[in-house]
Amino acid sequence: MKIDSPKRSMTKALIWRVLSLAITFAVSISITKNVSIAITISLFDTVIKMVVYYYHERYWSLIKWGRKKHKKRKKKQV
Repeated sequence: MKIDSPKRSMTKALIWRVLSLAITFAVSISITKNVSIAITISLFDTVIKMVVYYYHERYWSLIKWGRKKHKKRKKKQV
């Protein structure tokens, strides 16, 4: 059974947060009409959710529920 490495989990979290940051910024700026407030909201949101997501992924990698074991294929002899 393979589990995600911490590096893979962090990479996934970073990519997701970049997308989410753009959405949060767009929503924040449309509501507040203030760039500095929108940036502040977006940065706080990104940092908090990135940390939570990382630990969420690491925790779920320890849970066996819902995972299937892959059967190893036998190599064909020639």
